[in-house]
Order: sequence, then C-alpha cells, then structure tokens
Amino acid sequence: IDEQLSLSASGRCDNNDGYGHFSPQLRADYALPDTGTHFQISWGKAYKLPSFYALGNPIVGDPSLKPEDAETVEGGVTQDLWTRGRWKMEGYDTHYSDLIDFQPGAVPKLVNLSSVHVRGMETSLALDFGAITATPHVSYTNARNELTGAPLRDVPEWLTGASLTWRPIEAAQINLDVTYVGAMIDNSVPTGDVTLGSHVRTDLAVSWRVLPQLKLNASVENLLNARYEDVVGFRAPGPLLRAGISASL
Repeated sequence: IDEQLSLSASGRCDNNDGYGHFSPQLRADYALPDTGTHFQISWGKAYKLPSFYALGNPIVGDPSLKPEDAETVEGGVTQDLWTRGRWKMEGYDTHYSDLIDFQPGAVPKLVNLSSVHVRGMETSLALDFGAITATPHVSYTNARNELTGAPLRDVPEWLTGASLTWRPIEAAQINLDVTYVGAMIDNSVPTGDVTLGSHVRTDLAVSWRVLPQLKLNASVENLLNARYEDVVGFRAPGPLLRAGISASL
C-alpha cells in the first residue's frame, strides 16, 4: 500500500487419504523509519497429521488418532535502540483442536485433547558493545486443557536467560549462556504427576579459527553442575566437555 505498510496472504491445500485441509495465513507489517519502530501482526490456521509413532506404537499408539488443528494470532513490536541494538516483544494466542498428548494411567496411551488454549509472550534485547554482544530474553507460556483446566505436562510457564558473546580477536569467539527454566509437571507410571523444580543451567563454548579452513571448538554443558530433572526420574548429568575440529576445502 505504501512504503511503511506491507500486507501479505497465502494459503495451502492438503489432501491425505480423503482428509482435506486448507491452511490460510494473513500478515501485516508497519514500519516507522524515523523512529526505528516496526509493528507486525499475523493470523493463520494449520494442521498436523499424527506421527507413525503415535499411530503405530504397540504400547501407547492409537491408529484412530485425528490430525491436530490450530489457529494462531501473533503480534509484536520491534524497536531499534540507537546504534547499540534492538528490543523485541511478541505475544501470541493459539487454540488447538484434537491436540495429541500423552494420557497416563493404568493403560497409558496417546489421545486427542478436544480443545487446548496456549497463550504467552516473549521479549528480548540484543545489545552490541563492540567486541561484546549481550542478548537477554524472557518468555511466559500458559498452556491448558480447556476441558479440564489442567496445565499441559512438560511445558514450563517461565523461561528466561541471557547469552554473552565475546570476540577478543577476529579469529576467536567465546559464548556464555545462562538459562532459567521454571517448574513444570511431568508424569511416570510409578510416580503419577510430579512437579519438577526450576533450575538454572550455564553453558560455555569457545571457538578458534586457526586457519581460514580450520576451526577448533570446545564447550562445557552444565558448567556449574546444576542438579535438575528434565524428565521425572532422570537426573541431568554433571558438566559435559565436548571438543571438535571442523575443516573445509
């Protein structure tokens, strides 16, 4: 329409064994060049067929599972911060029909949840200070089964953290990542529903380009030996060191 406003639309048609689906998408972007501000909003529908695992697993699979349907609205704003970086904030609201999820119990199995509502927001900064770049971020997710009001398992409400990149010389780079993962609900047959506590994990990675075609890499995952469980009953390992060499011709 003009240099500041951009509109786009698309659609996709699928037909799988007689199951037809049309997935439309609409998007609008509006920019204010004088202030470095950029607004965007989008709407779309999508669907996903059940996986072979979900259909055919002999223990939890169900060949009668329906495809998942979703409708999403997203909106956000991006703001340039002088010459130092950029701030971004986004929000989203998604409604799922027939979302495939694990149902625990005496006979555990995968089932279709008739209606699931997921909404949330995320914001991030990208700050550039010459040889150092910092990117803090935070996100909130609220995912619930609308039929029961229960939260979805294995979905933490809060994720936050920061990445710090330092380039002491052109050929070398050091990355430090610190991530906070909020509490979430998990399930196992022996325990039933269990709340896994929040945790903070720190990872360190170093790379050095020795030659134009040769680069050395090293990293330490869980540098500070955080004690946590991503899955009930399986404690995360301690610090894990990795090293490698990459070469190109």
